[in-house]
Amino acid sequence: MKDYSFENPSPRFLELSKIYRTVHETGLKGQIVAEKVFDGASLLKHIPVVAKLAKQTSAKSILDYGSGKGRLYGKSQLELPDGQVIPSVKEFWGVENVTLYDPGVEEYSHRPMGSFDGVVSTDVLEHIPEEDISWVLRECFGFADRFLYMNIASYPAIKQLPNGWNA
Repeated sequence: MKDYSFENPSPRFLELSKIYRTVHETGLKGQIVAEKVFDGASLLKHIPVVAKLAKQTSAKSILDYGSGKGRLYGKSQLELPDGQVIPSVKEFWGVENVTLYDPGVEEYSHRPMGSFDGVVSTDVLEHIPEEDISWVLRECFGFADRFLYMNIASYPAIKQLPNGWNA
């Protein structure tokens, strides 16, 4: 099997990257409008766990790898699934800096530089082609100085991409 990397991803990775960028801008016709496509809402149920990790490791910087549109980070008040209302994700985590990275979203598409105390990735790895998983994981571990939190969906998505693939 060929060894792919950020500089040389698989052809399928490149194809999916184009599709995701398009659906971020146009939505998934008949399924969901552009503003809500991969908007980052899947982070919501993971916020308390990441807060514990950030506090345990005295983290001050977090990278959200595959942040989507990062909608939750822009909220000044947010209700968690348990009903608790928090001032903002960044304040609740007790960090100084949150960096968003998502190749499918123009404003967050620039690859981050350096490292971060913590790396968070929810609802991302299941979208990565199998042949690219090793370099994506190496990259995530390389960005993380203190902790890495990843949640990987292991069931088919409800959404379907324009080319017919399961999202």
